[in-house]
Amino acid sequence: MADAAEHQTGDPHDWNALENYIFLHELHIDDHPLVDEKESELTFTQLLTPEAPYDMLVVEGLIVCRNGLLLRVEKSGDLERTSAQRVRMSLYRYNAWRPGGHNVLRYDNQHLGDEDNYHRHEFDLTTGEEVDLRYLNRQEFPVMHQIFDELMKSLPIAT
Repeated sequence: MADAAEHQTGDPHDWNALENYIFLHELHIDDHPLVDEKESELTFTQLLTPEAPYDMLVVEGLIVCRNGLLLRVEKSGDLERTSAQRVRMSLYRYNAWRPGGHNVLRYDNQHLGDEDNYHRHEFDLTTGEEVDLRYLNRQEFPVMHQIFDELMKSLPIAT
């Protein structure tokens, strides 16, 4: 786990033990009321990059939401080569859409050469037109379960 000095930065995306990082993702998929855990899947792929100071972790998958939305998750970041195997993600894309339809929400920073430029794109639920674009800093950028919360709030689960 990250040490106290790292927690003081307020950066929820800072170094974390790989085992804990994977555990938290699996926990949110299994326990969040929005997520259909039987239909959703994330893969965690470790890529060896001998020429770089760190190896790479790639997280990809599709989250099937109980409110009818789909959420594509694509993230990557640094993975320490030590026995502690800490990870720090740096590139993110969460894209939610209606199946057979249009986007409803996207968070991203995957613009080559401009990775510190974080965005939140909101789309009209009916037309799919972008209605809001906000620039965020790294600390404001949500973690996955916060995006689940936002999707559930904007389009509640039918009862």
